[in-house]
Amino acid sequence: MAAKYQARSISLPSRLHPCAVKVEEELRKVKTWVSSSSSSSSVWGALLGLQDLYDSIDELLKMGSTQQVLSCPQNKQLVDELLDDSMKLLDVCSLAKDIALETQTHVGALHSAFRRRKGDSAMKTTTAAYISYRKKMKKEGKNLITSMKKMNEKFNSSPMQNPDNHLSSVVEALRQVCSTNSSIFESVLLYLTPLTKPKARGWSLVTKWVHKGAIACESNSAMNEFENVDVALSSVVEEMEVEKLQVAQRRLESLEMAAQEIESGLDGVFRRLIKIRASLLNIISQ
Repeated sequence: MAAKYQARSISLPSRLHPCAVKVEEELRKVKTWVSSSSSSSSVWGALLGLQDLYDSIDELLKMGSTQQVLSCPQNKQLVDELLDDSMKLLDVCSLAKDIALETQTHVGALHSAFRRRKGDSAMKTTTAAYISYRKKMKKEGKNLITSMKKMNEKFNSSPMQNPDNHLSSVVEALRQVCSTNSSIFESVLLYLTPLTKPKARGWSLVTKWVHKGAIACESNSAMNEFENVDVALSSVVEEMEVEKLQVAQRRLESLEMAAQEIESGLDGVFRRLIKIRASLLNIISQ
């Protein structure tokens, strides 16, 4: 993800309010999160950083000078583009939240089935339902990631020509925030819906792992919580052994906590996107 950032400074004029400097600082912080590993903690940290970034953008939009330039009729097209971009990000954020919430629902059903142990048939049915759901989500996630890539290309290909101008500086800042947001959402979607099956640690080697007893080990650190659960559940489908069920349950607990964190982070970003969109609409209606 780090390669996506051809980091250019917003170059907000020093005469602006200190909150302009804060926007640059928050952008730098968030970009370090995005370039880190795709573990649940790094994804969650990136979402928290994105919330702080939007808080600083909100302060920038409250400045009288910012509202004055954005409310000018001749700048309506620029603001309309920003509103359109914010709507697209809201849509993706909402869909990612749904994935995290639905995952928690399926994990809860699996927990219940494993605890009650009403029979191998019931557990296999619940497990198969989760695996089917995951396949569907991976397909949906792939389409959303493609959309995020296109958004990023758009933002990075059209920098403002005069960053020393207040209008250009503000618009460039907002565009970079949108670009950063789209990259973070791409990371979130890649975490929630891994697109590829690991060549040396995924589905193709499940049977081999089972025979070697490797599946009974704790989580593979090379995989995230979703991938670890995918592998553990595939072994449960193969054979309902107590040890494998216990491993699957432990991994489901880790996945549930991770999904809750991601959903919470996305919810915070969603609320801030709504707030920024409302601020822009208020400005152009002045």
